[in-house]
Amino acid sequence: MRKCESINFICTFDESDIDFLMDIEPGHSLLDRIGLIQELEDLLECKVDVAKPQILHETIREKILKECISL
Repeated sequence: MRKCESINFICTFDESDIDFLMDIEPGHSLLDRIGLIQELEDLLECKVDVAKPQILHETIREKILKECISL
């Protein structure tokens, strides 16, 4: 992982989750991503979503990237 950013950090309700945008280094597989998600969910005790910034829809990308908190 080269860069990690959190879009929102809300774990106050059962339905809440944490969304992470990550620039994942080449050579990592889908299984690596799944393992990372599982480890984060165990650590943070809530649902976690991990995505690449490139997959954000162009209509919301700029707004979301402005709201990100670099970790």
